[in-house]
Amino acid sequence: MNLQKISEIAAREMKTKSSHPFKEPGNKYYHGQRTAEIIKQLCPIVGYTGNMEILIVSAWFHDICNGEEHHENKGAAKTSLLLHDLCSESELKDIHRIISVHDERTKSDLSTDEKIHQDADLLDHFGTFEVWNYFQYALKEKMSMTDAAYLLLDDSKFSPFNKIHFEISQRIYDERRSYVKSFAERMLKESNGVILFP
Repeated sequence: MNLQKISEIAAREMKTKSSHPFKEPGNKYYHGQRTAEIIKQLCPIVGYTGNMEILIVSAWFHDICNGEEHHENKGAAKTSLLLHDLCSESELKDIHRIISVHDERTKSDLSTDEKIHQDADLLDHFGTFEVWNYFQYALKEKMSMTDAAYLLLDDSKFSPFNKIHFEISQRIYDERRSYVKSFAERMLKESNGVILFP
């Protein structure tokens, strides 16, 4: 598999596009890149011995059709077409499989590579990215600073995405949410003029 050429295709297809009008160009391209980096760090910790290149490519392309209905299946099909000359039939089958189930977090018979991908995908949505993402949303919705802080503190919005497969992923998630909550609590205080004395 020629990762350099595949990476160039990912950039060409996604680096200038936005999945939603209020998000920056290339938002899903950069999300895919970060998801791949998280995968590289998770794999040795969870003892994954499979083909990491399959996971990396799946990460790069998994949201290529985000913003469209049934984006998982459309994205899997589009990725297969884009990469048909650069991957073996077996590699394409695995990439298609991982992309097509990346949001099926309640599925009970997920493979290890599907679980790793799902955890990495989920983890990228939290921490500093979460702040960045919700600030963009708050600006679009013309929310006040106080309302944006409450939005960051609201855990209920994460319930559809809270299935985490590995213990290390849970620890990373908990740390990222703790950071955001601490940030939002301070933001809430400062949005009301409170001085935090050193």
